[in-house]
Amino acid sequence: ITYSIQDPAADLYATRIQASCKGARFSLSYRQKEYEVQTGHPFLFNVENTLAVAACLLGMGHAPDRVMPLLTTMPMVPGRCEVIPFSNGSTAIVDYAHNFNALTNLIKQVRRNTTGSVYTLLGVPGDRLSDAENIGHYCSVWSDHSYFTTDNPMGIRPEKILRTMSVRAAGDKISLEVCRERAIAKALKRLAGKPNCDDVLLVCGKGPETWQYMSSDKQKGEPYAGDKELVMAGAGKAGLTKLKTS
Repeated sequence: ITYSIQDPAADLYATRIQASCKGARFSLSYRQKEYEVQTGHPFLFNVENTLAVAACLLGMGHAPDRVMPLLTTMPMVPGRCEVIPFSNGSTAIVDYAHNFNALTNLIKQVRRNTTGSVYTLLGVPGDRLSDAENIGHYCSVWSDHSYFTTDNPMGIRPEKILRTMSVRAAGDKISLEVCRERAIAKALKRLAGKPNCDDVLLVCGKGPETWQYMSSDKQKGEPYAGDKELVMAGAGKAGLTKLKTS
């Protein structure tokens, strides 16, 4: 079973695609029949992922009329472009991205799919300190504002990591906050500051993890509430209301 967003000859072919930071909708053709699909998974690459899911289910023998509605209700994978839309039009995206390639790809995807401002919150793990300068520079250039905070310091002083991230960063476009919970709260206040906006806040690094490695001993992770939980708690305090999704 083949799938494509470019080749009409594929068994599963998506057309009229509208992809954004909040999700996607498209028409899906299969065996001379067309289905309308709406999903909360953002960006064009997730349209292809959705087609791959459909191909797997069809290949397992499930009927098309059962498969297509399931595509609309697929839950998001925790920490993998996990979208949290708010009533003022802004969006928070929780993603596990924590290395240079993953971060740059994520920010590029967001830039392509929003007309608003892009805010990025991230840290650099202590065992990747050599990447900190480049990551900080890139984020400050391609984000409208960046929040540098902790992400598994692993025995390195958080202040040292944040300073290293700031070496080539645009000073007027970054905020430094060792406490990740406070950093998220500050970023959400900025997100709440504009009504009817298309702004996006990227909360990068921890994803669904409920611990932080403050020391180099990975057997002694310190409890952490989790990025999504802190986004939801901080949003309420900032006056942001989460939109209900199907």
